[in-house]
Amino acid sequence: GGPDPRRLADVPALLRAAVDLTLDGGELPGTPSTVIDLRRYEEEGEWSVVRAGAVGERELTEALHWQYHFDAGTYADEIRQDIPAYEQFQDSVAAASGTGARRILDLGTGTGETARRVLARHPEASLVGVDESERMLAVASAQLPMDRVELRVGRIEAPLPDGPFDLVTSALCVHHLDGNGKADLFRRVGAVLVPGGLFVLGDVVVPVDPAPAAIPLTPGYDRPSPLADQLGWLSAAGFEPQVVWQAGDLAVVAARRK
Repeated sequence: GGPDPRRLADVPALLRAAVDLTLDGGELPGTPSTVIDLRRYEEEGEWSVVRAGAVGERELTEALHWQYHFDAGTYADEIRQDIPAYEQFQDSVAAASGTGARRILDLGTGTGETARRVLARHPEASLVGVDESERMLAVASAQLPMDRVELRVGRIEAPLPDGPFDLVTSALCVHHLDGNGKADLFRRVGAVLVPGGLFVLGDVVVPVDPAPAAIPLTPGYDRPSPLADQLGWLSAAGFEPQVVWQAGDLAVVAARRK
């Protein structure tokens, strides 16, 4: 099972260039047998060049994307440069979350931008935040009220924390999943929500008119889907979805569990 192994020579040139810039003073042997060993990456945040073996292209793409594009210390500034409507987008996610939730799940917490805003609207709530980057969560812990927050390192493809939750939020995370992955996640979110609970999804979408698309994407890492498809998957998962905000290729959906 798993992805087909790909040698370094088959990996997109952009990723090879990223490796070239940082390994061995910029000198990377350019032989087809050179591969990236990511076995220690998840646990220790380190990777190395080896002469034997292979690595799945998706695994390499995702790991290097985090290594080079998302630096936990500079993410807040970079995301605002990449997404001019970022503040309005995040405020719209928080506004769509309503008030009065007692237990919240935040998927793809990152540096805590969404969680901070949502918690401000739900002063009596506790929040469980999940993100695959331990470094991002370290930044989040510095700006969140940790007496109300539990942060967990994990991927959204993995089993979700045990519910029930009154509210589930996710901003700029779900677009990393393909269509089947999104549909599966929506079903699992419904399973941890209380009846009548709310799922607020804010993310990059494929717009009907490609002209307004402005969010920079990384092939193989970013997999946005048309908004209509996502509304259909939410409905099939037992939600009543409503688009509450949209600007170009960004959208916020409030989906009430039936």
